[in-house]
Amino acid sequence: MNEKAERDVRSGLVSMELPDGNRAWYVLNEGITSKEILTLLAQSNELHEDIKRVGKQIGEVEYAVIEQSEQCTFSIEYREGKADLFVINEEKGGIDEGLRTEDNISFEEIDLTSYQEEKVNIEELIEKLIQPEDIKEYTFEITEVLSRKITVEADSQTEAQEKIEDMYGSGEIVLNADDYIDNNIEFVSYTERKPVQDIKRDNEDSLTEDKNRNNKLRMMQGKAR
Repeated sequence: MNEKAERDVRSGLVSMELPDGNRAWYVLNEGITSKEILTLLAQSNELHEDIKRVGKQIGEVEYAVIEQSEQCTFSIEYREGKADLFVINEEKGGIDEGLRTEDNISFEEIDLTSYQEEKVNIEELIEKLIQPEDIKEYTFEITEVLSRKITVEADSQTEAQEKIEDMYGSGEIVLNADDYIDNNIEFVSYTERKPVQDIKRDNEDSLTEDKNRNNKLRMMQGKAR
């Protein structure tokens, strides 16, 4: 996987308390919206397992690093029946912690009962959110050759060419499918993009630095409230 594909990844995050009292952190597959995850949180009967199916369980430090990076589109802190939703750039992400302001972030406390009113098929929702193991992209360039002979009256070749160029530039001459004579299809590039659970962050900070950055983000969330 190339470096550009890693940098372009955008994904949401979820943290929650497990039945045994421990806390769990997850990074979601790319492209999942907060509305879809809030629906899953509100209606799933096997929440921990279902969240893992649409993302990956990670550690607290990695969670904090992603949350503060351009990769993060939103984060949800779930507790029984409620969720704190923190949104970056209208869920587009692309803004790291140092550039976030009140204009590009939002915070909302959500009562999940509103996401229980319209019942959904959880299995169908999860299938929609699961990504294939590999997303292979092939780029080709298609070139078509059109040709037409045009005759004009003129005193010189230069004058004749100027007339033809004027006629072509003004739209008087427009080549179409009847003028087709050849084509060429050429392979340009190949990229392989893996779902977010297989992507490792580019730069790993020390444990102390991560915790300090996480504390700063929590302070920002407190102000946003």
